[in-house]
Amino acid sequence: MSSAHARSRTLEAPPTATVTAIPDGTRQLASGLVIDASVVARLLRFRLLTVDASVIVSPAAIRPAGPRGRPGRIGAGLAGAEQAIEEGAATLAASLRARSTG
Repeated sequence: MSSAHARSRTLEAPPTATVTAIPDGTRQLASGLVIDASVVARLLRFRLLTVDASVIVSPAAIRPAGPRGRPGRIGAGLAGAEQAIEEGAATLAASLRARSTG
């Protein structure tokens, strides 16, 4: 007769630290690297999906993140983005009008 007792296992995520990476202007970009990747998914010799990716890893200074892991104010660049979108829409509309009249 065995005296071993079964214990239920619980899965716990390891504690994580939230950090913010800020471009480091004191180091040269040559210290970084570029990773190019290509993944092709096939089924019975038929190409289903191709994923091409380039990842740039550049020097950065790491510091603990602020409250809730957010490094800065939300929406800080939204006004400029909104203006750029409006300008692009106006340019597209003008191009379409010129194309339809020409």
